[in-house]
Amino acid sequence: MTSSDAVRGSSVAERAPVTALEESILSQPAAVAAALTSNADAIRTASAMVAAARRVRLCGVGASGHAAQVGEHLMRSVGIDARAVNAYDLAVYPTNFEPGELLIVFTHRGGVNYTSRALGRAIRAGLKTIAITGRDAEGVRADVNIATTPRERSATHTVSFTTAMAVTAAICARCEPRSALASALAALPEHLRAVLTSRAIAADVAREMVVPGRRTLICGAGALHPIARGGALSVKEAAYLVVEGNHLEDSIHGGLHGLNPGDVLIQLAPDGASNDRNDDLADIADALRLLRWKIGGPPLRARWHTPLPAVPEAISPIIATVPLQWLALECALCRGTDPDVFRRDDPHFLAAYPQPQ
Repeated sequence: MTSSDAVRGSSVAERAPVTALEESILSQPAAVAAALTSNADAIRTASAMVAAARRVRLCGVGASGHAAQVGEHLMRSVGIDARAVNAYDLAVYPTNFEPGELLIVFTHRGGVNYTSRALGRAIRAGLKTIAITGRDAEGVRADVNIATTPRERSATHTVSFTTAMAVTAAICARCEPRSALASALAALPEHLRAVLTSRAIAADVAREMVVPGRRTLICGAGALHPIARGGALSVKEAAYLVVEGNHLEDSIHGGLHGLNPGDVLIQLAPDGASNDRNDDLADIADALRLLRWKIGGPPLRARWHTPLPAVPEAISPIIATVPLQWLALECALCRGTDPDVFRRDDPHFLAAYPQPQ
């Protein structure tokens, strides 16, 4: 038994987390509950601004950009016209801002970056603004600032991502209090706690992924697409593996063609509008003899299956991200990499990235 096997075999209650990433993953149920409670007044104000806006723009970079994309889908689920874009594009390219629009920016750390520049452009254009940030974010000044969690000690972000999505869901729920989203929000911390049990399966998948030469594709539709991309990014950051995150439909239309028998396909497939197309993907993947992990919905003959709580599809991305967080950690444990340091223990990367990005 390896040291990582021994760690996985022991109860969390019996030991302290061995990495900051593990600590952050485990903290999420309590952190989400705290973020929603401590920001209740700001969420109420932000909701009124969103409801009054002609259109909502959302932006961020990296995991924050994925939170913005999930936010777009959350808002559309309650009838709000919303559009997400990478903050770099909003900072550098024409914005086409229109009177009455609102900008929501997502950033973990703040500071002088493209998210701040996008925020500045919106303010100068006369837009109302909301910032959803980490608690220690620097230099972010919007009309409403919502601080979620302290700065994460791990460079592979998890809890700041889930709390940002949860706060956005709460804003949307207040815009349409009779929606299915609003009804499901109160139980979100417990749903997150339930899916923490997905670690053992993630460890099995990780052991297959790290086999030399093996490729992995993560896919999802709707708001699960940015979760797929975010999961791939986390595995890259934590374990230095090349993993791709694709839209479900793009996976069918050519995305699978880079895979070979024995490669890994991860389907983010909670019950919802894409059920039939996920069935199609499962049939194709099985014909190609791919090793398939299905997260959500029925197993559909998958080698691994992680059920998700029965929730409205709009809120499922916040829950579905947890198995992928475990996957990033388990890949790092298998490969012996440090998931907390952004590969700054490698002198080549330290020279290339003299400052954290």
